[in-house]
Amino acid sequence: SSFSFPLLIAIAFFLIPIFWFKPGEMDLGGDSSRLYFYDPINYLSQSLYSISYGAFGIENASYYASIPFFLLLILFKSILRSPTLLIVIFHGFSLSIAFLSCYLIIKDLLHQEADKGRFGKNIIEASAILAGVFYNLSPVPILNWDHILLTGNVFFLNPLMFFLLLRFFLSGNMSYMLGILLISFIFAPNFSFAGAPPFFSFYPVIVPFLILYTKFVANKPIPVRKIIVSAVLFFLIHAFQLGPQIVGLLTPGNIIHTAVFSQQAIVDRGLSYFTAVAPSIKTSLNLLILQQQIKLNWYAFLFIVFPLLLVLGFTWNKKKGYLLSGVFFLIILFLASANITKV
Repeated sequence: SSFSFPLLIAIAFFLIPIFWFKPGEMDLGGDSSRLYFYDPINYLSQSLYSISYGAFGIENASYYASIPFFLLLILFKSILRSPTLLIVIFHGFSLSIAFLSCYLIIKDLLHQEADKGRFGKNIIEASAILAGVFYNLSPVPILNWDHILLTGNVFFLNPLMFFLLLRFFLSGNMSYMLGILLISFIFAPNFSFAGAPPFFSFYPVIVPFLILYTKFVANKPIPVRKIIVSAVLFFLIHAFQLGPQIVGLLTPGNIIHTAVFSQQAIVDRGLSYFTAVAPSIKTSLNLLILQQQIKLNWYAFLFIVFPLLLVLGFTWNKKKGYLLSGVFFLIILFLASANITKV
């Protein structure tokens, strides 16, 4: 079947992390350590304290959110025994799921627009495979923002959740939404205070896109009632971790309240960090290229082909799906390259 080749690529991605470590080695991370792969039981017991261990005794704002994920790691660690094997399988799972999700997303989106003949189907298949491979192998998603993409698990969660939401909007099948709710429960930290920055840079963009796509491109009704029921179920499922954080948000002096409402905290923890890394997101230097590798090479000018293809692609295709994708691409490009400074 046509799915055999993508499946083989997904298996290849799953096997890649095996070659990252020697027996007994682990990737424990830097600023955001991954000691939970080494000893998830002790890490869970530590995370249940509202005040984290250490010289400063910083309040752990989202300690409840970690419980489902750590319990799952404890289960797999009890089976696999080796922390090296656990982290290898987890990263392999992340790569393969990210590839398959991107592949299925592009296949779904192009299927609505492209010619349904044999040539059109081959183009869709090739485009979907290339998109998945590019997403996994491109250096752009992990340049400078690697702590967010890798340790926050959104490297595979974002495409996976987008695919499930796309299928839910197009089919109205609640099975997809139940899958979304289950995944959101397991990876509850991504829907907690700790996951706030990437959460609000992703979902507020893709939900309007999916609504417009369903209504004006796929010409299907928006499942409003099912969305409302799903939202209620989401808050009920996540009440165990959202409740304490909402209380913290409303309590002066709490770390969450300070982070959201204190001007000094916003400057110290937000803009000061952003200013330090701002050069890395300059569009003219980083659009689809690895700047530090090509800036000294004679062939750097050849990379003009990427923005040229983008412009020609959106100009050539007049269909609504491409137009909608182009508009959202430009919006995201603007947001990703916004020059936020002290001025």
